[in-house]
Amino acid sequence: VRRIFTRGDGQKMSSLSLILTFNASSLPDSVKCVYLNLPMRQYIPNPLRCFPCQKFGHSSQNCKNENIICGI
Repeated sequence: VRRIFTRGDGQKMSSLSLILTFNASSLPDSVKCVYLNLPMRQYIPNPLRCFPCQKFGHSSQNCKNENIICGI
């Protein structure tokens, strides 16, 4: 279980959403927690993109490309 964080006003804030990981090939429709029946949906994270080189899979902090590419 991991909590999803968002950025607001330049600060990291925790949301009410959680990421649950299952050892199954299919996602359950819901999970019972205490007396609540919570619906499940697949989490698809935003792709990690480097703004200087415009490539996916890394951020500008880890970019090894020396050429800066305009995104326009």
